[in-house]
Amino acid sequence: MILKAARAQDEARAQARTGDLDGAKRLLREAAQDLRRAATASSRSSDLEDQAAEMEQHAQTFDVDGLMNPMQSKRMHYQTHQRKRRRDTE
Repeated sequence: MILKAARAQDEARAQARTGDLDGAKRLLREAAQDLRRAATASSRSSDLEDQAAEMEQHAQTFDVDGLMNPMQSKRMHYQTHQRKRRRDTE
């Protein structure tokens, strides 16, 4: 689930870079919903809820700004990279 969400975040960044902010927001919100559904039956529910909240926050930034600034892109990339690394060591 975490890797699927990380891939969705990568794809959202790619879509935002090409100007498809609606598609990026949709991907982030769908991934956040999936994480919240998975959290109900997971022993790592707080981690999943935290990740879902981060993804929602990124989607809301698109709503407010109407764009993705470079710092937001870097933050999303870093968070995705960290999750993938954590997942690889588990």
